[in-house]
This record gives sequence, structure tokens and C-alpha cells, in this order.
Amino acid sequence: MTVGRAAALLVVLVGVLFLGIVIGAHFPERFGNRPSESAISTEPQPAQPAAEQPTAPKKKASAAAVAAKRAEAAESTAVNSRIPADTPELQKRLKPVLNKGTDLDKAAEGFRDAEQFATVAHASKNTDVPFMVLKHRVLNEGMPLSTAIHESNPYLDVSAAAQLARAEARKDLAALDE
Repeated sequence: MTVGRAAALLVVLVGVLFLGIVIGAHFPERFGNRPSESAISTEPQPAQPAAEQPTAPKKKASAAAVAAKRAEAAESTAVNSRIPADTPELQKRLKPVLNKGTDLDKAAEGFRDAEQFATVAHASKNTDVPFMVLKHRVLNEGMPLSTAIHESNPYLDVSAAAQLARAEARKDLAALDE
């Protein structure tokens, strides 16, 4: 082998190695090498100035706001829990959310109420996780919705996805009450 061929072979190998590193860095979920928390930021975070630190009255006000939201959610759930999952009006609203050709009576089977059914349906659409997979995990395996979503797609912000699905479900149920 001549020196020219050896140099060309070395350049090709280095190029392939570089390309592999670049591709691996851009697609971590595909190759299973998700960056660790320590690799993301090694610099210490600067302390917040005293003016930006929360004060005690703000915490009390936010606690009151949280309590009000919980009371509102409990009231909403109490009203919506009276609506069965197999209500024709609800199924008509959820038909566009579920896949075309879905048997809505079978889809609604097993849910304790309309809100749970609508929440799982909206979560399925928003996250591209199949409805039957989420339904099985929530009903048969007893997983919370956020855990069921995480099992299928660990790279999503599952708490935000679950909250969005609940909000959309409650909006659908509020439209039924009108």
C-alpha cells in the first residue's frame, strides 16, 4: 500500500467517525444515547438576586390560588362524573378525536366516567400514542395517564400532555352541559 492510499484511507475513516459523532449528537433518542443531566450543563448556575427571590406573601397567595383551582377541579369532576362514558353526545364530540372507523361503544367500555374517556382520547391524539395502548395502561394496568404516556414516549413532557388532555376533555364536557 502506498503512502497516498494510506493517507486517503485515514481521511475517509476520520470523516466517517466525525459523521457518526455528529449524527449521534443530533438524534440521541434514536440511538439510545440520551445526554445525561451533568453533560448538559457543567457550569454552576448564578444565584438569583434578592429582588427576584419569592417572598412569603406570594407563597400564601399562590397557595390560595392552588386551593381555589383544586376546588374548581373537584367541582368540575363532580359534575362531569355524572355523565357516563357511553353518552351518545360525548361520543359524537370525540369521534373526530379518535381514529377513523373506531367503534365508539367499544372505545368507551370500561371508563368510570366521561371525563376519563375524553381525557385518554385527547391524550392519544395529542401524543400520537395509540388510544388502545393508553386505555389498556390506564384501565387494566392502573397507571396514571402521565405514566402511561411516558411508557410509550419517554421524551415528551408528560405532565403538560396530561394537563392539556384534561383541559380539552373538560372543555368537551362543558359544551355538553350547555
